Amino acid sequence: MKKILFLLIVAGVIAKWDSVSTLLNIGESRGEYALGHYQSERWFYGHQGYQEARRLSQEQKVPMFIYIYADWCKYCKQFDASLLKDPAVQKHLSQFVKVRINPEYNDENNAIGKRLRVNGYPSIFADFGNHEPEDLKGPFTKKSGQWAMMDPDTFIDLL
Repeated sequence: MKKILFLLIVAGVIAKWDSVSTLLNIGESRGEYALGHYQSERWFYGHQGYQEARRLSQEQKVPMFIYIYADWCKYCKQFDASLLKDPAVQKHLSQFVKVRINPEYNDENNAIGKRLRVNGYPSIFADFGNHEPEDLKGPFTKKSGQWAMMDPDTFIDLL
């Protein structure tokens, strides 16, 4: 087994590492869209913004970040005021086409929330070109029975 692993690693040095890492299931492919060639601070809003963001994401082959929130949600306000204001988070998110959707605003927004199977606020998703947005299970996690916001590095790693 060690010899086989060694040969695969050597093959990775000679060939593309991506192929060997996929074969060994080291890191998983998140889809066909890549980070690095798109930069924008712009956010799209609501169902119409979602359609525009999707179109831009597909045209540019750039991942889409989807933030589902409610105006009354204290955790959403905390997320807005802290993590989304963090310079490192903003820099990383600038590589995504970003959209904010409040499902409680109208029926069209609510339909997007239902399609994504949102069951609480805030909910965040990313579409890496897999044709189905991925629930990122953040930005809050339970620690000692209490909800706590992720630190910026953990949040960035989630993306």
